[in-house]
Amino acid sequence: MVAGALISTATYFNHQEKMKLIDECGRASGYPEVDSRDSGGVDGTTDAYEAQAAGGYKFQCRKR
Repeated sequence: MVAGALISTATYFNHQEKMKLIDECGRASGYPEVDSRDSGGVDGTTDAYEAQAAGGYKFQCRKR
């Protein structure tokens, strides 16, 4: 099963940015998807050093 169309996309570099994107996605009734390189996943803490070294992590908010 493939998730719906994109609501938004962004790049984040730390945990605070990721959480803001997740909150905004939830308010839009979307489903958050974080970069697979972010070992914290949706619920865990993002390692800012690793995110910076990777050039940022990708975030997508998809329609349910």
